[in-house]
Amino acid sequence: MSAPFVSGPPLRRPGPGRSCASLRRAGPTRGEHRHRKPSPPGQAPSRSAKAASCPPGRGDPVVGGGASYGRVGRLPVRVGPAPSGRTYCRAHPVNDDAGGQFVKTRGAVVKQAPGKYEVVDLEVEDPRQNELQVTMTASGLCHSDDHIATGDIPVGVYPFCGGHEGSGVVSAVGPNTVGFKEGDHVVFSFLPACGHCTWCARGMSNLCDLGAGLLAGSRWEDPTSYRLSMDGQPVGQMCGISTFSQVTTVAVDSAVKIPDDIPLEKACLVGCGVGTGWGSAVNSAEVAPGDTVIVMGIGGIGINAVQGAAMAGASNVIAVDPVAFKREKAQELGATHAVESMEEATELAKSFTNGQGADSAIVTVGVTKGEHLGQAMASIRKAGTVVVTGLGDMTEVGAPVSLADITLFQKRIQGSLFGASNPKTDILKMLRLYTDGKLKLDELVTRTYTLDEIAQGYEDMHAGKNLRGVVVY
Repeated sequence: MSAPFVSGPPLRRPGPGRSCASLRRAGPTRGEHRHRKPSPPGQAPSRSAKAASCPPGRGDPVVGGGASYGRVGRLPVRVGPAPSGRTYCRAHPVNDDAGGQFVKTRGAVVKQAPGKYEVVDLEVEDPRQNELQVTMTASGLCHSDDHIATGDIPVGVYPFCGGHEGSGVVSAVGPNTVGFKEGDHVVFSFLPACGHCTWCARGMSNLCDLGAGLLAGSRWEDPTSYRLSMDGQPVGQMCGISTFSQVTTVAVDSAVKIPDDIPLEKACLVGCGVGTGWGSAVNSAEVAPGDTVIVMGIGGIGINAVQGAAMAGASNVIAVDPVAFKREKAQELGATHAVESMEEATELAKSFTNGQGADSAIVTVGVTKGEHLGQAMASIRKAGTVVVTGLGDMTEVGAPVSLADITLFQKRIQGSLFGASNPKTDILKMLRLYTDGKLKLDELVTRTYTLDEIAQGYEDMHAGKNLRGVVVY
């Protein structure tokens, strides 16, 4: 994630209440469990039949009837109406005060900032029209979610469930919702794309007006309505998706259907880190064949800026990071040179360009400060470009940059949100590059974690041990 929200209507802070819809879902899911001894249609199984046919922990079996919920391992999934003569396990659905149904799950939340992620029990609402419920497969551990915990990025409500880079399988589809079905594999875009606003119409859907509500935690259209709750208390949803929840309900604006043969544990990465870094080089910096490019900060985004610059044909890709492990990985994924400091990178770039400097410098530092922008500006040539992709404390203002340097040498500072990519098309484009062997995803995952290990994952990130940690459910 490269920015907390984008231009659009003013952000409204959500109120204390939440709205739920009374929905009923239909249709079987992959979470159904069939047993060998079905009861006759329309007749409830006896107590002895329940004991004989229902596996431990699966809930009560049900024959026919309306939608209910079952489990796959520890994950709750919906179980639809059973065809006549078949018996399925049932975990009892829960109703809220308004009559709406939700499933219970687990997720990692921040209860205050500064704070740390802790795993708690959550309730997830059934999907409404134009919404999906998804059983998560994997979620990347992006630095932006850590900014939520530290308070660098303020949010609209606490508790707040994190995660904005994820993939999973559709387990339920809201009524009258077209384009998706149960069992579809999806990758989430942390930036929703409505397809109708000015920015979407211009082909700049990363700036969709729906982005104004990314940190409110509520539904886009109703700041008092929440999809997540904890003991009846509203829980904010990161970017409208919260991939740190084992089951989540999202708007179709945030979901991209992908081919079933692409591994979801790797595909999750293109929903933020890969697209943001790769696009920062290819789209925002407009790297051209023969260019000299500096990438400042080699984490989950910077390593993909390295890949993007190399793929665009840059002759010299200079990776800058104080951690030796990250410099080594950068050279494995396309960097021609790797150094510890910007001073070294600037001198190296000048040595390649007859003293002119780099064509572009891409700032992807985990906690970006004004001084990083100043160093990047000093490293580029006349008419060069500095791309600012990293985030830091949103309350900090200012950078040591000479206005004369910008004017007299025509240097350009370019912000980059999701690498100026269009989520609905570029996520699929990057996955095609992956299947063609041109974009590396497997090599980005340094370590996988369980949901309960999420705090350890962020400790490893701060210690410089990971390019990308991934939670696998």
